[in-house]
Amino acid sequence: MRAVAVIQARMGSARLPGKVMLPIGGKTMLDRVCDQVARIKSLDDWVVAVPESDAACVRAPHRWLGPSVPLARYAAAAEHFKADIIMRITADCPLLDAEVATAILAEFRLSSGRGYLSNVRPRRLHPDGCDVEVFTREMLDHQVPHAGPEEWEHVTAGMPAWFFPALEPMGVDLRWTVDTEADLEFVREVYRGLGDRPVSIANVLSVVPGDACEHCAAKAPHLERLDGDGKMTTNWALHQVPVEQGMRLPGGWSNYPAWARTTGDGRIFVACEAWEMARWGGTRRKS
Repeated sequence: MRAVAVIQARMGSARLPGKVMLPIGGKTMLDRVCDQVARIKSLDDWVVAVPESDAACVRAPHRWLGPSVPLARYAAAAEHFKADIIMRITADCPLLDAEVATAILAEFRLSSGRGYLSNVRPRRLHPDGCDVEVFTREMLDHQVPHAGPEEWEHVTAGMPAWFFPALEPMGVDLRWTVDTEADLEFVREVYRGLGDRPVSIANVLSVVPGDACEHCAAKAPHLERLDGDGKMTTNWALHQVPVEQGMRLPGGWSNYPAWARTTGDGRIFVACEAWEMARWGGTRRKS
């Protein structure tokens, strides 16, 4: 099956306009992301999917111009590049770990019947800013005709996340994505510290001082936590958390909009985001 990575890039950003073209150690942030994607093994192709309206502003290798709405852009790119498997990468993640992405893609290729696999949900495994989502063309094509506002913007919102890859969690409390000037300066410092070493989660952690890690964690109150006592906060990309049938749901979940859905094998999934869709085979009912 033909696997294509699609890097989602645009100039618009409410907090840091034009961020994808801002410099990080002599290259643009988008170029840094491209460097990491180029290191991912077993990809058949990769592309920087840019809205046609940004054609004059966004410069990058493998650039492809498409619709302005993200989901429509992914669907058009998948069609144009004849992708059977799509890897979703965003252009504000210059600390993407190529080895992690390689491992997720390899596991996805070996899996049977899994339409979606990521290190984001149902459980976050790595820092926010190292997100990798892999899904089938069939899953994407099913998403388009049923999409609501959140799906058109966030692309994978509503795709059922029933599994997570067999990877060691690392830095799950940290936030390395670039949304603000402070985020950008942090990433610049990381690249200065890395020198010639490749970008990886382990290497980044080795050059980041403890106080900076605490700062990153403090900036990410939205990250998923599912602790032993059942206390949970949500990540915007967290949509479904699997629980065993009959298990008492953590009391904190009552604070979030949620619907329960029972699958054919008896497992129960709780959707912790309002835009989760019951269309994937369950009956929508309030929990």
